[in-house]
Amino acid sequence: MLDVENPSKLPPPQDIARIEEPFISASIMAPTEFVGPVLSLCQEKRGVHKGIEYLQDARVVIAYELPLNEIVLDFYDRLKSVSRGYASFDYDFLEYRRAPSSSWTSSSTARRWTRCPSSSTKTTPKRAVVCWRSACAS
Repeated sequence: MLDVENPSKLPPPQDIARIEEPFISASIMAPTEFVGPVLSLCQEKRGVHKGIEYLQDARVVIAYELPLNEIVLDFYDRLKSVSRGYASFDYDFLEYRRAPSSSWTSSSTARRWTRCPSSSTKTTPKRAVVCWRSACAS
């Protein structure tokens, strides 16, 4: 295993058996009228739906697991847009999971793993875990 914090340190693609990316557990609170657009946004970001809890007649909490690299750049802004500013978003680091091979074949995608919002108060890993072909089973 190799921890990579900079995409320039990635080994050649033919030497990579798999790459693991950080996932987060997200909790989104929104008015019920925005459930559809919020679910669509999370699905678009490769999210795994975990549940919906209706708190009151007009509020809902939506639970998702999302890849960290899908939320760092524009997720919060888009969430606010689809909910007209009413949704709130909280997350915690969950675990590393195997990244789809299509997401790490280009270095431009790999660069997204190392970006982390500078204003974030969360402590989330900003690295990828690379498993070399010669050292790991696929």
